Order: sequence, then structure tokens, then C-alpha cells
Amino acid sequence: MNYNLQDITVATYREGDPDGQAARAIYKHLSFAEGRLTEAFGHPIQELNTYQTSVNQTKSE
Repeated sequence: MNYNLQDITVATYREGDPDGQAARAIYKHLSFAEGRLTEAFGHPIQELNTYQTSVNQTKSE
């Protein structure tokens, strides 16, 4: 099997913002890493990233 995996970036509330506690906990559980600090719609946010690697698997006969 050959899987074509891609990097994923999400944006959520910054660390310390109570509105983002649940989302940040899930993303960290899924191995997302903290990325750049930015703003969206006038509200401070942070990007979180996960980086995937290609998986190549051959079936043994």
C-alpha cells in the first residue's frame, strides 16, 4: 500500500484563552505542535501543525 499523507494546520485560540482549552487539548493529544501566533477576525489565535510522513508498505506473498 502507498499512502499519500499531507501536513495539517489548524487555527485555534491561544494558550491561556479559556475558549480554546478543549480544542487545544484534543490537538495536543493528536500530536499537533504549536505554530505561529497570529490574528483572525481581530482575535488572537495560534496555528497548530502536524507533519505526516509517507507510508510505503508492500504485501509479502
